[in-house]
Amino acid sequence: MKEYQPMNITILRTTTSIGVHLAWTAIAGGALIIAKRDKNLELSHFMKSQFIFFFSSIILMHALWDMDLLINNLLQMVILIILAWIELFVIINAVLKK
Repeated sequence: MKEYQPMNITILRTTTSIGVHLAWTAIAGGALIIAKRDKNLELSHFMKSQFIFFFSSIILMHALWDMDLLINNLLQMVILIILAWIELFVIINAVLKK
């Protein structure tokens, strides 16, 4: 993001916030719902494979978001936003089936 001016960065972060931090938070919440099901929340729910998988994917996406991997940072952002929303729709589908 070195090539952007401060105001451009502000606008970019505002427009991409729904695709990243909001989606990542929803993924974490959905993963917890999948892990705990209809039981009361316990510490053991955070150790279930479903929660660990989705939460790890959020950590990975956030790390990739902060890296300059592609020549075109906007393309990288779009790819990560699409991946986050695909994962979010997978979680929504799984929760609705239960």
